[in-house]
Amino acid sequence: MKKEIKDAIDAFLEEFKSLEVVKNYLALKKAMSENKEFLALKEKHKIAQKEFALSLGTSSYEEKKKAFQEIEEEYNHHPYILNMKEYEQEIHSLLEEIELYLK
Repeated sequence: MKKEIKDAIDAFLEEFKSLEVVKNYLALKKAMSENKEFLALKEKHKIAQKEFALSLGTSSYEEKKKAFQEIEEEYNHHPYILNMKEYEQEIHSLLEEIELYLK
């Protein structure tokens, strides 16, 4: 790749990363990876999901399904998850605009 193109791409990426929504997204991503309470909830969600999947066709299916749904509700309504979804939608919209511009 030509140096000029690489430099232009690097400059664009730096500018993109300086957008408030991208900064917020990256800060939230870091916070999510460091917050022990959230990490425990995420692990609890993962375990419940696995147990639910493995219970298919067993007598504990309904119990595991209910437990998973409760944990999933808590997980999906956690402020980190809600904010992350919002930031991802905003960033996706920006990327779609860039894609349209390049077409």
